[in-house]
Parts: sequence; C-alpha cells; structure tokens
Amino acid sequence: MDRDPTKPMANPAAQALAVKPAAKMVHFRREADGIRREAQQRELVCERPLVIEIEGSDSYTIMRTPGADLDLAVGFLLAEAIIDGIDDVVQLTANCE
Repeated sequence: MDRDPTKPMANPAAQALAVKPAAKMVHFRREADGIRREAQQRELVCERPLVIEIEGSDSYTIMRTPGADLDLAVGFLLAEAIIDGIDDVVQLTANCE
C-alpha cells in the first residue's frame, strides 16, 4: 500500500530516509540508425550507499535503492551472520546527512 504523500510520516527516521527519491527523471535524445528521435524522458532507479555502523565493531557499506533502510540493515546483518536474531539488536538509528 502506498503512503499518502499529503500526510506526515509517523517515524522521523523514516521521514529523513524518504528525502532522496529512489528514482529520478532523465531527459535524453536517442539516435538509431543515424535517425534522430524526438526527446524522451524516463524514470531511472537510483542506487545510493547505505553505511551500517555497529557500535564497538566494524562498519559495512552496501548499495541499495533507498527505502526501508532500517529493515534492510537488519536483514543484511542476519544474512551475513553478524547477528543471530532480532534479539541481538539493541537500538536502530537512522542518521541521514
């Protein structure tokens, strides 16, 4: 279900993460067989780095399309066997600079 953009998000961290869109419109002209086509625009997915820092331990950088970053971070830590389960997570903080 899509979020109603006219209503504020309940979670400030989620709101900060939503600032940069996962896609952007790109304008271009295309040539095929030496024939110049009319201007087009398409939406392209953007990747951005996500840095996962573990207090007192290592940090990890992964590329992702923005959105659900906190869930992605926990899933990454589980998949890489850095944590054994959700009970190992004491605190999640989003720091968007």
